[in-house]
Amino acid sequence: MSFLLFMCKKKFSPLDIAGGSAVLKAWYDFSNPAYSVLSDAAITQALDRSGNGNHTPVQATASARPTLTLAQQINMSTAAFDGGDFLFLPSGLYSIPNADNTIFFVAKRSTEAGTTTYLMQMMEGAGVRQYLRFQATTGNLLYVNRTADTNQLTYTGATNTNYQI
Repeated sequence: MSFLLFMCKKKFSPLDIAGGSAVLKAWYDFSNPAYSVLSDAAITQALDRSGNGNHTPVQATASARPTLTLAQQINMSTAAFDGGDFLFLPSGLYSIPNADNTIFFVAKRSTEAGTTTYLMQMMEGAGVRQYLRFQATTGNLLYVNRTADTNQLTYTGATNTNYQI
């Protein structure tokens, strides 16, 4: 007689990564409205779920606030950044653009090919240090680390209608 055992763990959390909040510096989760401070549907602040207290500073400029859309994708809420919207890193995370780090994004492009869409951009002063974007060319994601201009990675398997990690 043989047995097959299936083990099922609860839904994944970034805190499951070895070291938990000791290595995870911040976790901004827009799928759960409880982790966003809102003014109507506009996100004024993202709250850090890691337990480290690295909440984003309040976005005081109303026209630069992303919007929270409830039950948008697979019945989960999403944050919509329209190109002029942004949230700042808290000062405790300013070293991220200049240090070794790992950043996870789950995103789906909502615009058509021909448009460059930034998912993340980190700056130091007026200079862009790192960014991740969907290229105008269909199917291309580009990551650039400007601390050394040769550090860039292009992924050509992105599909506009699918989630990318």
